[in-house]
Amino acid sequence: MNIVENVEEEYNEQNQGTSHQPERLNDNISRNVFFDSNNLPQVECYYHKGYYISNMCRAPQCIIPLCPLCIHLHSKEHVNEGTYPVFESLEVLLNQASDHVNNELKKFTNSYYDIKKHVNTFEVHAEKTIKKIREIKKRIIDVVEQFFSGLENEVEHKQKKNVNNQERDARNLLQMIEERWSSMKQMLVTFQSSDCLTALIPYFTTTFQEDNQVYYKKIGEYINAFPTVSSEVQIDQHRASELSLFLQSIIKVQHTSIPDFIGIHQLPTTNVTESTKIRSLQGSRIKEPLRVTIPEKKTQFENNQQQCPKAPPGKVHRSPQHFHQSLPLHPGHPPLPIHPQYFPQTHFVPPYHRF
Repeated sequence: MNIVENVEEEYNEQNQGTSHQPERLNDNISRNVFFDSNNLPQVECYYHKGYYISNMCRAPQCIIPLCPLCIHLHSKEHVNEGTYPVFESLEVLLNQASDHVNNELKKFTNSYYDIKKHVNTFEVHAEKTIKKIREIKKRIIDVVEQFFSGLENEVEHKQKKNVNNQERDARNLLQMIEERWSSMKQMLVTFQSSDCLTALIPYFTTTFQEDNQVYYKKIGEYINAFPTVSSEVQIDQHRASELSLFLQSIIKVQHTSIPDFIGIHQLPTTNVTESTKIRSLQGSRIKEPLRVTIPEKKTQFENNQQQCPKAPPGKVHRSPQHFHQSLPLHPGHPPLPIHPQYFPQTHFVPPYHRF
């Protein structure tokens, strides 16, 4: 009997089609939201009251939200810098980002439940392994019980036969002993009567004592015959101690080590708004404040200063001015740094929008 294979087949038959399938989330973000003029978020421009963000400049080192008035000013900035703007509508960008994030969300959802299914698979496999071990143990116990049951039946059969023979011999022997005992009892009684010679003469002239020795011998043979005919259980202690090793030689469990650490701490932050920036929003000259010269009447001192020879050109460090120190672009128009409301609080807020 191949115990292990039989248990494997029975377990597979019992558990066929019963694998655990994790339930999928019924999320409400499965349908993409399409942005158009009807549902486009209205974000008021921080610099132009009454105007709303309609575009963004996606030129290198930009990513700047713009309203219709900002677009005109920002275009001039690129012209002055010798670069080209890349304007895209907020509607298009929101749809692109929404589609991409929604797809990523679905991937993460599938990955989430794939991991849960993977964990469930480990649990199911562990339960299956333990159940197989118990089934094999039960089979081995059944074989052992069957073996010992056979021994018990054999002993009962042999012992019953021996007991029957002993009881038959015992009945005959007891009857003869009883009759011999009665005869000797009568001899003692006769010794006390006037007929004492009828008992005393046979006592000396017969084989009375020798016959009694024959009885004693048979009685001893009968009593000593019990250890000879009785069943005796013998066990080889050395072989019994090897039984565990024998079981290990026919039943083995192979374990596969599963790493308990896969460097989860090396994953990026779970907050998508805190992701590492792939391009700096600070080093671009487009972000520097625009220094607008407003024509005004010059004094005589200023004219004299212009006529003086200029110093040799040197590397001038253009440090950004504070917001309240910047000159307006035109009357009623403040300088345009990127306002913190357009960026998550966890991001570095660039100090200036070069308008």
